[in-house]
Amino acid sequence: MKNLFKNSLLLLTGLLIVTSCTEEATLTQPELSLARYEQLSKTLENDFNQVASQLRDRNSNFSDKGSVVNAAEILYGKESDGFSAFLNSFNNVSSSNGRVNNELTTFQQQSVEGIISALSDYSSLSEFQLFLDERFEYFSNQTLDTNDKDFILMYIVSYKVSLDFVANNLDLFSSASSENGRVQGWWSSWGKCAAGIVGGAGLGALGGAAAGSVIPLLGTVAGGIVGGISGGLSGAAAAC
Repeated sequence: MKNLFKNSLLLLTGLLIVTSCTEEATLTQPELSLARYEQLSKTLENDFNQVASQLRDRNSNFSDKGSVVNAAEILYGKESDGFSAFLNSFNNVSSSNGRVNNELTTFQQQSVEGIISALSDYSSLSEFQLFLDERFEYFSNQTLDTNDKDFILMYIVSYKVSLDFVANNLDLFSSASSENGRVQGWWSSWGKCAAGIVGGAGLGALGGAAAGSVIPLLGTVAGGIVGGISGGLSGAAAAC
């Protein structure tokens, strides 16, 4: 009887330890809700459009880096964390062609490089956007390290929003030639080049602290992403 009681006690203690560890793991590895990426998409779209509005008010475009920074300052506020994140990311990406990625994991690096290299396979933006949708669906259904999964989903969302922004604001790129108010053949002539630069800018924007931890979507994160992508767009306006 004593042995039975002792064995039962040991079993109960073991179950409590396992349960405690499981609960702790759950707390430290939160499940990622797709709603967070929908919210990120809307926030980035709004922020980019606000920057675009400020640039048009100044009769400027992304080739003028000073105007881009001033537009972000008006959007976020000079003393805000969002503007600090924007400025840091913008300067890093602008000075290093977007490759601020020394803290990426192997998974993050390889996944992003695979996405950017696929650009050469698509003859239109709409086709490439469908590819990005497929990649998002694929990674969202994979069992991955939470940090890696959050990173790659944020990357895909920010990449897609930035490319939509380019397509809807072609007048803000000085290299674009237009006829009757419509940019002709923009994807094949310079758009794919710009998309490659923006892909690297997104990688730089999500490097550093964002690459190593699951972080909130709004505030400084949005500012940092917009800063990095804006730095890339400034480079694309001059280079493509």
